[in-house]
Amino acid sequence: MYGHSYTHTRTEHPDAASFERHCHTEYELLFVLHGHGDFIVEGTHYPLRDGTVLFTRPSEYHYVHPESDTPYERYVVNFDRSFVLNAAEGLSVLTPQDDAVRGIYSSAESVISLLRQTFAFLDRLGKSAPADLRETLLQTVVTQAVTALFLQGPDRESASGNETVSALIDYINRHLTEDLSLDRLAGLHFIGKYQLCRLFRAHTGMSILHYINTKRMALAAEWLRNGIPAEEVALRIGFRDYSAFYRRFVSIQGKSPAAFGKNQ
Repeated sequence: MYGHSYTHTRTEHPDAASFERHCHTEYELLFVLHGHGDFIVEGTHYPLRDGTVLFTRPSEYHYVHPESDTPYERYVVNFDRSFVLNAAEGLSVLTPQDDAVRGIYSSAESVISLLRQTFAFLDRLGKSAPADLRETLLQTVVTQAVTALFLQGPDRESASGNETVSALIDYINRHLTEDLSLDRLAGLHFIGKYQLCRLFRAHTGMSILHYINTKRMALAAEWLRNGIPAEEVALRIGFRDYSAFYRRFVSIQGKSPAAFGKNQ
């Protein structure tokens, strides 16, 4: 069995505040059957509409902002890299090469039709179907969808965002183990730090400090999965006090560093 989860959820009157801003160590394929609002990935906004899909990669901070007057129905598949078949493992959409591309968004009929038909079939099968059959169907459709998204390429026309925030996010992600104080970030981008904080929150829905801490702990989780000892990870990420690192890690990841060890 490969690492994955699959959910189908409908919310009649969605409250945008209840949808958590999050960043995790798995890939996520989110298919919207019904809904209206926005997807936000690392400060980049995409339109959430009926028949749209958003693919996010590990450590990409993302959330949805659905409008409350329209039911929000979606399928979500979270999976690790081993879940996709060998044919898709080397595709660049799994490991982004371009910092400007955050999330992969699509409303292409070829992708939407594939997901709609397969998920509807899984619904008809129900949980009484053999687990191996359900997993094989999911594995196949995820691989096909990832391949189709690779062939389609990024949908930059549907994306919107702020250039300063985008540049700041790029810088933060390239320098997570370095000094990322507000004074330094503001100076590098020629803007007052309070103005920068307001601008960042307006476009991402979170503070700069929260974003940095979340991305650092996501990087720490990745290193832990690769077998690097927790004490060394703490030092690499900038914590001289391991207990402070431990508390921060648990508060963001919800698990202890040991839970992300290579043998877990």
